[in-house]
Amino acid sequence: MKDFEAEKLYYGFPVVVLGYKDEQWGYNITTSTSSYSLADTIVIGLFCQHNATAQIRKYGTFTLNLPPEHLMAEVEQAGFVTHRDKLTMTKLDYEVSDEIDAPILLDSLLTLSCVVEQEVVFGNFVHFFAKIVNRKVADNLLTDDHLDYEKLSPYIYMGDGKERIYRQLTNSSTPLGGFMKAARQKKRAKQPILPALETKRLNLRPVEIADASAMFAYGSQERVADLAGFPPNQSITEVENFIRDNLAKSSTYRMYAITLKESAQVIGAIDFHPHVSGEGDMAEMGYVLHPDFWGQGFGTEAARAFIRYGFDQLGLRKIDLNICGDNQASLALAHKLGFTQEARLRAYLKKADGYHDRLVFGLLREEYAHDKDFGTS
Repeated sequence: MKDFEAEKLYYGFPVVVLGYKDEQWGYNITTSTSSYSLADTIVIGLFCQHNATAQIRKYGTFTLNLPPEHLMAEVEQAGFVTHRDKLTMTKLDYEVSDEIDAPILLDSLLTLSCVVEQEVVFGNFVHFFAKIVNRKVADNLLTDDHLDYEKLSPYIYMGDGKERIYRQLTNSSTPLGGFMKAARQKKRAKQPILPALETKRLNLRPVEIADASAMFAYGSQERVADLAGFPPNQSITEVENFIRDNLAKSSTYRMYAITLKESAQVIGAIDFHPHVSGEGDMAEMGYVLHPDFWGQGFGTEAARAFIRYGFDQLGLRKIDLNICGDNQASLALAHKLGFTQEARLRAYLKKADGYHDRLVFGLLREEYAHDKDFGTS
């Protein structure tokens, strides 16, 4: 990118026709490309010496009309002259707005009736801040009382001091949020395909949006959330958004669903988190199970497979577990899988019944590698 010296730079503004009451000709129009709206507020900019500026300032109202293609010759004509009866000159059909004393062009794609509330003079230009008191849209642009944006194709004014052009919108359109969605999909497309993991009773696979309902079934329970260390989920939509965020992460930190091999039922989830040290070859492992499947060895079985995946396929050199001191099941799992307790952070975690210690466990790659039976379930 480099500096661009230009007297003017128009980066894309809709061509509109302003209608206003005129003390000499009754009603009049002018062409403008300087406007923007926000909610019920609209701002237009006009040259101080133009007749339209004086009339809008005098009467305090105007209409903004978006012209169709077949009126563009008349629209250009209305923009090149001033202090003339331009409605008579262009022979454009109009009617007076019911809300304000200003003309509405009958062939407009849409019209806004506006009442001026404030004006700001900046150099040779006046900026009128107005309130939109009525909106009208051509019948053919409405479908089920909603704007059919595919049919709306206004002319856009753009260019610089050397050349200026009109440009219509293309037929392509992107819904709100579509660019972020496309970026996430593109990022996922670049990520390697993650492997499925299998044990005697379980299949572990990357989570999907469709898993949200099953994950909400246990994530919304206070006893589950309390042990896992997160606030109870409030809705399936919340879980869906959580999954979307996880799908955008790198492969190391993608969450896996824990499913029963015999029924494909989702009974929990397991994942790696970035290590507190910031080192990419270390990670913290976390998991959660539906209470209906506690005490049956599923957590140990899933953790064995995931640890093996972390060391053998992700290339981790160390895996940590951070466990609340009152979580007896996870403490037993840590010892069963050969983790070594490395730290006890006293009165570190606050819960409803008071403060609890946080215990930090670690497993090194060489410890895992020397355990020939580790991968068995």
